[in-house]
Amino acid sequence: PGGTGNDLFRSLNGNSLKLEDGVQNILDGCSTTIDMGKVTFKRSQYARYFFTNLSWGLAAEAVKRSQSYKWMGSKAYELALGKMIFTGVRCPGKIKIDDKYELEGLFQCVSLFNSCYNGGGLLTAPLNQFNDGLIEILVVKDQSKCSLIKTLDASKKGMHVYKQSAECYRAKKFETLEGDYNVQIEGDVDERYVSPFVCEVGEGVIDVAISQNHYNRLAS
Repeated sequence: PGGTGNDLFRSLNGNSLKLEDGVQNILDGCSTTIDMGKVTFKRSQYARYFFTNLSWGLAAEAVKRSQSYKWMGSKAYELALGKMIFTGVRCPGKIKIDDKYELEGLFQCVSLFNSCYNGGGLLTAPLNQFNDGLIEILVVKDQSKCSLIKTLDASKKGMHVYKQSAECYRAKKFETLEGDYNVQIEGDVDERYVSPFVCEVGEGVIDVAISQNHYNRLAS
């Protein structure tokens, strides 16, 4: 796996970006199946698959802004995110999680994760399992800039899951019912990626090589 942040590789290799670690995983013969998300945009019925992440609100606007800072590599997203925090992004809308929860209000960011690391090395989904058929959902509702900065800073090491300012869910299906916002998928923005949309998870779609530590954790 590649990409600017290389987050899928990080997630499969314990936050390591060393090529030799990936090669060693192949030689060790440790592998697992990983899930894949499918997102379908309701208006156009355009569908796309993804392995790592999808979001709308603050994160999506930051990805869009980061296109101007590509020369900075993995730091481009962090710079764009900082600027968007102070600009302010608030999205009124309604979402449904697994036909079980319906949340309505003013959202600053809603993100779906299928990998532990996202955004160029942020530990946004520390409890994520690759092959459980569930996707991690992070909901950040409207809050002050100070509170938002603390929440995002905590996400660098996965500590945001313990903060009241962030709501975390695990589900097989996610749906936006209202709103007309840009969506980013694995660091890509496109005029076709606009809410509302529905996302479903396909369990164990592809085989990948993983680190020995991850293999032991999944086997336990």
